[in-house]
Amino acid sequence: MNIEARKTGIISNIQRFSLDDGPGIRTTVFMQGCNLRCIWCHNPETQPMRPAILFEESLCRDCKICISVCHNKAHYTDHNGHHILRDKCDSCGMCVEKCPGNALSMSGKDYTVTELLEIVEKDLSFYDTSGGGVTFSGGEPLLQADFVRECLMYFKEKGINTAVDTAGAVDAASIGKVAQYTDLFLYDLKLMDSEKHKLYVGESNDKILYNLKKIAENGIRYYIRIPLIEGVNCDRDNTDKCISFLNELCMKPERVDLLPYHTYGIGKYKNLGISYSDNLTKPNAETINSIITAFRKAGFNVTAQ
Repeated sequence: MNIEARKTGIISNIQRFSLDDGPGIRTTVFMQGCNLRCIWCHNPETQPMRPAILFEESLCRDCKICISVCHNKAHYTDHNGHHILRDKCDSCGMCVEKCPGNALSMSGKDYTVTELLEIVEKDLSFYDTSGGGVTFSGGEPLLQADFVRECLMYFKEKGINTAVDTAGAVDAASIGKVAQYTDLFLYDLKLMDSEKHKLYVGESNDKILYNLKKIAENGIRYYIRIPLIEGVNCDRDNTDKCISFLNELCMKPERVDLLPYHTYGIGKYKNLGISYSDNLTKPNAETINSIITAFRKAGFNVTAQ
């Protein structure tokens, strides 16, 4: 197979030995860039399409080296502390490289296909023994569909199980590019009402529902992932509409994974210099159990983290 080894993708993080992104032991590749703005996002550093600079105030030594090396004058300090002018930053990474206290870090680095493959191949024995493989996540991995496709082609040739974790809010052509080489889609289904979807996620769910129908029609294995946020999508109306939609598909999901809201990503917002909707809450156990019961009564295999 002719792999375009020099094709590059911007990767936020590579997490080896992952157990939460598909079957078995997996390597999860978090791609940089997302076209949605979910108000509960726990990976905000992956949202920009270019590398993003994070600043951890507690590690800052106030040495001002970042100010001296920044050619765009994006760093400055005042009586309120250290600041980054995000519109001036071009993500060159010089400040990150020179920071002596590791207060600055970067989400997003260019990898060639070959560089990623070398990392993945280190864990082939774990995939073989556990039934695991590689999962592309994000961000939204299908915003870099050409790069992801090249990698998936190679993995399939090597017999490595492949999964793509997507929100599905992309053109159908992007799904088509990777579908042939994807063993399993991990597919987000956040809200069924289009207007609420726009309010909480940033755009309608038209593409999401269309692409999910196509995945089912093509007989590709998929799991549904539903984040649960109190006051957003835990009402019975949304649950019933979700069940009805999934029942109408020509192939049902193998699993429905319910993912109750958590606050693990809040610190990242501060480090990125952006605000966070701090009034979000996790649904209580009674609400979660009622959603589980509704899906199970409808014949779905349900898990809840």
